Amino acid sequence: IRFIPFRWSRPVYLIYLHPELNLSFDMRSLISVRPLILFVTIFGLLSCGQSEAQESPKDPSSFKDAPNFSLETRDGNTFTLQDHEGKVVVLNIWATWCGPCREEIPDFIELYDQMKDEGVMFAGVSVDENGWSDVRPYAQKMEINYPIMVADGSFSRKYGPFRSIPTTFIINKLGKVEYVGAGMLTKEKLKPILKKLANR
Repeated sequence: IRFIPFRWSRPVYLIYLHPELNLSFDMRSLISVRPLILFVTIFGLLSCGQSEAQESPKDPSSFKDAPNFSLETRDGNTFTLQDHEGKVVVLNIWATWCGPCREEIPDFIELYDQMKDEGVMFAGVSVDENGWSDVRPYAQKMEINYPIMVADGSFSRKYGPFRSIPTTFIINKLGKVEYVGAGMLTKEKLKPILKKLANR
């Protein structure tokens, strides 16, 4: 695993999932964020460190598959992940009560508007306990321009439990999870990664 440190008022990391790791995609026990240190646990082994970003391997097919899911969007349509194979998908796990989530959403709105024609898709899955009663008015107020959904049990079993909110999965064009971000992301840090994946 290679770590890309991002520096804001709170620690944020993108975790590069190296394809040579025999890593089950089940995210249970993978990510645990504490105030000063990011802990990554894999099959009971603890790995922790920081390094500069490194290039992804030449074979993007060697990463683990992103679990497929289907969820209803706020406009009543169905979002199915596998329908977007061939695009770079930014899958953001968020909640209306989460301060860092609220801070990063405007950047996601801007990036999606800029990059949707380059084959980049943003999708937000809320973990709000009150579901659409909280999510729908907030999404309308923020004028979120990308698909927004509410997590159900099936989605949470595939991608959770979420020990850091927000958590962002970056899925390459082949439907493989290439990066996992724990904490708030900004357009300055996210855009170069998306450009690289979209142009590859």
